[in-house]
Amino acid sequence: MFSLAAFAWLFWRLEARGAGSDGERTRLPLVSFVFFALWANLHAGFVYGLFLLGVYAVDEAAERRCRVPLLVLAAGVLGSCATPYGVRLPLMLWEHLREAEGIQRLILEWAPLSLSRPGHWPSWLLLFGAGLAALAALLRGRPARPARLVTLAIFGLAALRHARVLGAFATLAVPFVAAAAAAHWGDLRPRLRAALDSRALRASAMAACGLWGLWLTWPAGTFLAVSHEQLLPVRAVRYLRAHPELRDLRLYHPWGWGGYLGYRLGPGTKVFQDGRYLFHGLLMEAGAASRSPEGWQGFLDRHGVDAALMENVPLFQETTRQYPDGTRRAFRRPFYLSFMPAGKWALVHWDDRGLLFVRRGVLAPERLAGLEYRLARPRDDEALADVLRRGEIDAALLERERARHEAESQAL
Repeated sequence: MFSLAAFAWLFWRLEARGAGSDGERTRLPLVSFVFFALWANLHAGFVYGLFLLGVYAVDEAAERRCRVPLLVLAAGVLGSCATPYGVRLPLMLWEHLREAEGIQRLILEWAPLSLSRPGHWPSWLLLFGAGLAALAALLRGRPARPARLVTLAIFGLAALRHARVLGAFATLAVPFVAAAAAAHWGDLRPRLRAALDSRALRASAMAACGLWGLWLTWPAGTFLAVSHEQLLPVRAVRYLRAHPELRDLRLYHPWGWGGYLGYRLGPGTKVFQDGRYLFHGLLMEAGAASRSPEGWQGFLDRHGVDAALMENVPLFQETTRQYPDGTRRAFRRPFYLSFMPAGKWALVHWDDRGLLFVRRGVLAPERLAGLEYRLARPRDDEALADVLRRGEIDAALLERERARHEAESQAL
């Protein structure tokens, strides 16, 4: 939200570039430095602002034949480096841009615009409207300012490739389309023009947009709760807090859970990854590794993972068991049996959201034996019932583990 507000304010000031005295304009480089220093320390969306400022600065410098706009741009670039990372921040963002194609397969907001998503339908209309408005202005012999066309085109193309850019594009496109519509309304009859330009119509349009957004987000529970714990590893985090020796291990966890784990486990916890840009390379590496059990084990080994909190999702693999009499039977067994093999990893906790594994050899054998579930496993009931019926496992141990899991679930 801060980046959208800052982007909108910057766009407004660039469009009102003629306002102000010469003395006020000479202070613009200082304003630009402070503005981008603040923005860069709060959110990486400042790069959108720098690009917008750059296009307008070049356009105005060429039109007015003065250096002030370029000085304002240079001050903004310097201000964006006034962070604890210094010049490394722009370099890191450059790496992030290089990773954008891979990220769009893993993070929904970085995916391209899609007609299959109702939330994107207004954006398609806005893209079409902006293109139509630019064409209409050209045909009327009053083409739009070059800076407007360039920024609209670049941000429009970027929004087509990455839905995350839609906020910036809409900030530019809505005033542009509205201005084109107003120019067209000027040729209409006064009564109709007054009706289209009324405050009631504007308020109705804004209300319609708000209701559309509410209709899209209400099924997901938006505005109904501060957080949606059904999507988070609440019980697994409680288990980790109750077992400090596990919390202090190098713990893998999904990208989307990093912020929650860091918040609940305290400032001393080092998250494996979270939503910050600096983890996008790791996110893509994990995504590639998850294509096979061998690749996944290699990923965990490379990063020295001693414990892994996995999502308890209904992913299964088809397996076939051959019995001593030569008969065969197919079973659908959970993914973690091959991705987190029992010979290397011990299952110590599970609930509706998460599975917690500990690497063998990290804890003392007697301690691990008291935590591990050797027989009781989630989503493997069919295969477990088969070996139990054949007397191939210790039924008493299975019942003890089930009772322990039930007691643990109630306690958490």
